[in-house]
Amino acid sequence: MFGNNAKLIYSILEGEPYFSVEPKTGIIVTSWPNMDREARETYLVVVQVEDMLGLTGGYSATTTVTISLMDVNDNGPTFQHNLYTFAISESAPVGTTLGRIMADDGDVGLNAKMNYSLEDLEESSTFTIQTDPDTQEGIVILAQPLDYETKRRFVIAVEAINANIDTRFMNAYEFRDRTTIKITVTNVDEPPIFYETPYNWKVLESAQIGTQVGTVYAKDTDTNNNDIRYSILKSSDTRQMFKIDPSNGTVYVANLLDRETAAWYNLTIDARENSDEQLSSSVSLHITLLDINDNVPTLSQDYQPYVCEDTQAGELIELISATDADDPVDGHHFYFSMIPEKHINPNFTIRDNQDNTASILARRSTFTQHDRTHYHLPVVIRDSGSPILSSTTTLTIRVCACQPSGHCPSGGLEVSLDVSMQILLALSVCLIILAAELLF
Repeated sequence: MFGNNAKLIYSILEGEPYFSVEPKTGIIVTSWPNMDREARETYLVVVQVEDMLGLTGGYSATTTVTISLMDVNDNGPTFQHNLYTFAISESAPVGTTLGRIMADDGDVGLNAKMNYSLEDLEESSTFTIQTDPDTQEGIVILAQPLDYETKRRFVIAVEAINANIDTRFMNAYEFRDRTTIKITVTNVDEPPIFYETPYNWKVLESAQIGTQVGTVYAKDTDTNNNDIRYSILKSSDTRQMFKIDPSNGTVYVANLLDRETAAWYNLTIDARENSDEQLSSSVSLHITLLDINDNVPTLSQDYQPYVCEDTQAGELIELISATDADDPVDGHHFYFSMIPEKHINPNFTIRDNQDNTASILARRSTFTQHDRTHYHLPVVIRDSGSPILSSTTTLTIRVCACQPSGHCPSGGLEVSLDVSMQILLALSVCLIILAAELLF
């Protein structure tokens, strides 16, 4: 407890030559230069302490100290192979993983983290590489579609570099390594490819049977370059309005067209390889019929005009309009007129309103059912197409004993009888009554 009996002295029983202990303080220090955690990470050091400064008759005790070396970034990544090879099908979708590569790093934790990059700028857009955060592997991924017929092999340089660089232990360039990956694209027999998709054509509705509308074109892009046979899917052309040359894809008019019946056709064209697999593909063909002036204008409805007995000259009898099945680019323009005659119609006239309507006007006054029960008025309608087409429709204008409001009872369907007809009707009624009385 007191004096020399309490003076302690420390020594190492096990742990040399890597560690030593200061005899008086018990501080353990390293005694071996350039210790390497990657070679040995843990040491067990046995320390003895004696009292009486270690003289005979004193007491002693021992303990074991476990010493672990902390890692420093003194190792760079190293690829185990100078070349990695991968194979991928040309039909592989974007995002497909080709494989993994790994650069070894003797360090651990943050010191072992690394990033991978593709060094060949020409090919870096076709593939990408990502670092797996758990395993520190480089994952090679497809970034763009492949085409065996265009490019069959890729040779790309890959670099791995530590994410954390510590130049206290190595030069900066020692924290990276390079390798090469070779990627082989495998061929897949693909169906024909159309040069356009979809096709959009136009043809006049007056096109004759046999008129060429256009040509579709598909090609077998595989190395075999098989011949192609074309056909029109029957369900898309049930009326067989068009036909196609099976050898060259030229489409012809096969039936008389009429835009007013069908303004467009949406066909499906099939292209099939002449091969054992008979791979095929299809494309949409939209054919629009261009209008020609092949329909005459007609009245827009079944007009039943009437003229009141007290109508005055210049009064409006009927406002008429026209319709036409054609569809001109600038819209319809109709012109109304009467049939040219040597003498002017004394009863009615037609005034073209220049807005695709016309007014039927009375030319004179005082129409009576006693004189006439109805009049016939031919109306000529012309369109503005090329060539100009016209039609003539005869309107029947009835004479009506109109109500004070100008309305013709029953829509003008009641036709008054003249005096002679009234007398005959009265006599008939009298005879019927007399015959009835005689019977009873």
